[in-house]
Amino acid sequence: MQDPMKTRMQDFLDRNRIRSAWVERAARPPLSRRQMARWRSMKTPDIGLKNMIRVLRAVREVAGRPVSMAELFDLEPDHWPD
Repeated sequence: MQDPMKTRMQDFLDRNRIRSAWVERAARPPLSRRQMARWRSMKTPDIGLKNMIRVLRAVREVAGRPVSMAELFDLEPDHWPD
């Protein structure tokens, strides 16, 4: 079960023992540590579809397995901030 104080992305990374630095380097173009930290903590909630895809591709590469978008991001509009 997901910790309510964590984003899905952070929960996924923790459960799979994936360091965000690995994802940052695997992304094309590479992600900055600051931007990844904002997305993991939801300090910048509007990540945008293009960046969601960048993160997803990088996580798949690091994890070495298929990962769905819903495993990393809350895709339900009812849960989004106004």
